Amino acid sequence: MGPKIPHKETKAERRAVRKQVGKLESQLVGTNTRERYAESFSAFCRFAKMNLKELLEDVAKIDDLLAAYVEFMWEDGEPKSYANYAVASVQFYIPAAKRRLPLSWKLVSTWNKLELPSRVTPLTPAMAMSMAGLFYEWKWMAAGHMIIVAFSCFLRTGEMFLIRRRDVILPVKQGQAAVIFLQDTKGGQRKQMQWEKVTVYETVALQCLTALCQNRKSGELLLDLSIYRFRSIWKDAVAALKLNHLKVQPYSIRRGGATSSYRQGMSFEELMSRGRWQHLATARIYLDEGLQELSAIQLPAATRAALHRSYLVFTRRKPGGDAWKGGRSTKGSLL
Repeated sequence: MGPKIPHKETKAERRAVRKQVGKLESQLVGTNTRERYAESFSAFCRFAKMNLKELLEDVAKIDDLLAAYVEFMWEDGEPKSYANYAVASVQFYIPAAKRRLPLSWKLVSTWNKLELPSRVTPLTPAMAMSMAGLFYEWKWMAAGHMIIVAFSCFLRTGEMFLIRRRDVILPVKQGQAAVIFLQDTKGGQRKQMQWEKVTVYETVALQCLTALCQNRKSGELLLDLSIYRFRSIWKDAVAALKLNHLKVQPYSIRRGGATSSYRQGMSFEELMSRGRWQHLATARIYLDEGLQELSAIQLPAATRAALHRSYLVFTRRKPGGDAWKGGRSTKGSLL
């Protein structure tokens, strides 16, 4: 779903702002999801050796073809998310196929029941700072700052790329927290809320958030690179830090921030608020599993050496100096 637009008093104003947004149909699916659908549908067409026009000519056959494709992905070792996207993409490009794919959906459901969900490795605070330090070294300063902010307030990966300067209220005096308003979040959509908010009070995170806001105009994004570019750099960083033996992905930032705060004694009430979870049972499972994984992390000597080197880069180049010295210090802090 696209960004919310403000109410306008006159017909001309409403027409103008709606023209900027585009057709309603274009807002049904987000840009990222649309791109995933395109990729998944193309892969299915290659497997079926048919194009969209040929598939449209005989919709009744699609379920058998798609079910065969799901079986192929299962046997070939593909992630189960590929199967979900494949079936959803067919329904997106061929609306007539909706409610006509019973076998394909049954296979996907069976796959989901058989295979436990993939869990990324949570970052430790030191790993988060080392990752940020490597981004600094590679001249991606804003991305390095955002890693620390996201770790501190448990941001989801996509949320990092949607924050604009106008969404941030910085403290006006020492000891105050900053506030970030997040628009069209996963949790906000469930609750039918346009905005959710998170607070930033940890010293290092405040320093990084302040640096991100410097010289940014109201409507400018704090992070001026695409999520795809970020993922590419992240993958290179994981290799450089010799973390390939772990499942370290961008979502490891959120999971690591929440799990580390849980391990250091943050109350469940605050964890629920900062993580924006709707159900206590879900949050407890999420955090307990993360804590077990965090405790089980084993780092080879070469990995520890690479992390330490980038950690030193972070400590030398992190913003703020003594600007926030004496700010609120709590359990679960980054340092």
